[in-house]
Amino acid sequence: MRRRLPLGPAEGWLTLACVLLICLTMAWAIDDARWVLGNPRYLDLLVIAAVGGVLVGFIGPKVGWGRWLTFLIGAVFAALLVPLLVGLVDFPGGASIGELYQTTATATVQAYVDIAILGLSSTTEYLHYILVLAMVVWATSMFASYAVFGHHRPLSAVVVVGVILVGNMALTPNDQLPYLVLYSVASLLLLIRSHVFDEQSEWVRRRIGDPASISSVYLRGGAAFITAAVAASFVLTQTAASAPLAGAWDGVEDSLIGISQSVSRFLPTGGSTRPLGLAFGPDTQIAQEWTTSGALAVTISRNPIDDGVYYWRARTYDKIDLNSWGQTAPSTVDLPPDARILDQRADDVPADGHHSFTFTVVPGQFRAATVLSPQTPISVDQPSRLTTVGSDGYFGTLDRIDASGPYTVTALTPINGLGPGQVNIAALRATETNYPDEIKALYLPLPAGSLGPNAQRLEAKILDEAPSGAPIDIADQIVKELKSSTYVYATDVTDLPCGRLSKAECFATYKKGFCQYYATTMAVILRDRKPTQESELDHSWFFYLNCYETI
Repeated sequence: MRRRLPLGPAEGWLTLACVLLICLTMAWAIDDARWVLGNPRYLDLLVIAAVGGVLVGFIGPKVGWGRWLTFLIGAVFAALLVPLLVGLVDFPGGASIGELYQTTATATVQAYVDIAILGLSSTTEYLHYILVLAMVVWATSMFASYAVFGHHRPLSAVVVVGVILVGNMALTPNDQLPYLVLYSVASLLLLIRSHVFDEQSEWVRRRIGDPASISSVYLRGGAAFITAAVAASFVLTQTAASAPLAGAWDGVEDSLIGISQSVSRFLPTGGSTRPLGLAFGPDTQIAQEWTTSGALAVTISRNPIDDGVYYWRARTYDKIDLNSWGQTAPSTVDLPPDARILDQRADDVPADGHHSFTFTVVPGQFRAATVLSPQTPISVDQPSRLTTVGSDGYFGTLDRIDASGPYTVTALTPINGLGPGQVNIAALRATETNYPDEIKALYLPLPAGSLGPNAQRLEAKILDEAPSGAPIDIADQIVKELKSSTYVYATDVTDLPCGRLSKAECFATYKKGFCQYYATTMAVILRDRKPTQESELDHSWFFYLNCYETI
């Protein structure tokens, strides 16, 4: 007589294999997306977390633990093992247990301090993201396993794991069809095997006959069904031409953009995310990949005889964190159509020395409420909401209250020349230097660690090569330096091991990045080079700060 293992599941080892496979598929898919700093090895531990969760959910019912005792023991094991695995990310060569725990704990506490206490828009720590993802995978796997072996509800396991898997697939453009196929096969096989087990149990209870005879029938039929279903799915994806749900999500993207902006400071940077559309939020994390799209963003109509070259601004940021931009205590005010937008506010400008420019914007992919305008918007033909920072009202952004349809804007742009109010180097050098404390409080602070050793060397090089110590000359020298062949413009820098470096230090170290890296590095160096005398603080300093912090 064949001897059964003491812990052999009555549901069969095939059932355990299917549960393990669907949970591993979830872990592999999340790992493939490379959510943490785009590093492919940081989430490799999710496989171990999935296996651990499945084993706890499997062993608990077999030794007689109840649901809550199983989950409690599983949580204890997760609390003991997962932080060690996370700590190994910083110590791939190994370290003592104490060092691993301390590394994970320190990173987690520092992330809390950065976001909750210091109020930074983001944090350079990343181990806490790995910790959270590993705990989610462990808990989901444990729930799925217990749902099968404790409650005999395989559908619950399939649904819970499937939600996470599909959610991950929805966020990343990586080709994850193989994971979906593998998950589908394992899920269907699990459901069929569980149904066989239920039928066998019923045959035994009713003493109908040999319960083993039903197993091969169901499994053969189930295997044929799975094969046919997967093959038909492949054929359908290759040949289907209709799109019955093509318009089902119209307008949803704008809401998703707003939600993503509000929670982005709590999420890891890395991986590739599907573009939801162009948008600029009050707190913008500088990621490691600039997602582009070939779709038409906007169409701008203007006077055909106006041949000016304009710089289109969406939002300005006064706060620079280690790897993000933000706005300090923004305030808003609603304005009626055609109202003078910046009337009696700090960024209002006289018409002298400026060019009045009227244009119409027809949104394309850029359907957000944000009003696009070069330099200084004067009026817009729709009700709008102005966001400013500081008590004097420095421009942050302008949004339409009703974001649908085209809109017309009148703006003032500076004129290069020697006349009254016009812009030239001499005028910038000669402007008054008596600035209020609010300007300095808004536009000069930097968090500790903004410039590491390589960024400091870059700053020293720029100061040494600038023709003078005037802020305008320093700014021009930064432009010259960053436009040199030393620096490479790249929209994907997920291969850079920047870790806990600030974006300015990362760019100065590896000399590779996209627009936000260039702008951040310039603004940080200008802010760090604080004037030695009050008289050095002139308009050119803040002109460049504002210009290069503007997207």
